[in-house]
Amino acid sequence: MDKRAGKRYNCDISVACRYFNGEENSYGKLLNYSKAGVYLESVSLFKEKSIIFIRTEEILSNVAQSNLNYAPRTITLAEVRWCKKIRDAGIGRYAIGARYF
Repeated sequence: MDKRAGKRYNCDISVACRYFNGEENSYGKLLNYSKAGVYLESVSLFKEKSIIFIRTEEILSNVAQSNLNYAPRTITLAEVRWCKKIRDAGIGRYAIGARYF
């Protein structure tokens, strides 16, 4: 059973993220979002309960047209709720669930 209260919207948006007040960006993909938070995949591990800065790296015109009532935040702070390594044959990646501030 899904614990989420809000509708989630699928997307595929390049993002840069880093620890709040950090200097080194990590790159990844935002794969879905809601009014409360996001799911993204990154090449870097982020600690649970840490605050991260997320910035989209591309224009969101296609997202805005497909979801006229709601689009993802283009620049935001979020709290990492969970972070898990994705186990596959490729490069190390991490799945991250984060809640907006």
